Amino acid sequence: MISPTILNAILKSTNDNPGVFTGKEYGEYFTGKYEDLTEWGARSEVEALRVGAFIEELDMHDINLCPEIIVEMDNGIGKDECGKIYTDNTDIQQLYEMLLEGSESHLRAYVEKIEAIEGVGSYLAQYLSQEEVDAILGR
Repeated sequence: MISPTILNAILKSTNDNPGVFTGKEYGEYFTGKYEDLTEWGARSEVEALRVGAFIEELDMHDINLCPEIIVEMDNGIGKDECGKIYTDNTDIQQLYEMLLEGSESHLRAYVEKIEAIEGVGSYLAQYLSQEEVDAILGR
C-alpha cells in the first residue's frame, strides 16, 4: 500500500489541466529543474530528444532509489518509504517493474531518434552509468 504521505505528494504535483506540473510545493529544486530542462529542450530537436532521454535515465534511478531531495525535505517521507529497493510488497514491486520497463522503452526510442540524426553509437549516458544504458540499449 502506498503511504498517505506519498499519495498526497503525488496528488499535489499536478493540477486539473492535463500535462501541467506545478511542483511548487517542492521548492526551487523542482521548479528550477523544470525551467532548465524546458530551456535546454527548446534549443533544437536533438536537444529536446536528449532532455527526454535524460528524464528517462533520471526516472529509472529515482524509481529504484528514493531521491535524496525527497528524503531531505520536511514531508514525512523517509528513505525506506519510496523506491523499488525499499519495499518487499509484491504489488508495489510489480508496479515499479512496469514503470522501469516503460522508461527503458522510452529511453530506447529517444536514443534511436538521436542516433538517426547523429549516428549510431553517438548517445552517451547522461545520468545512469554507461554500462547501465548500454545494457538497456542491448549493446
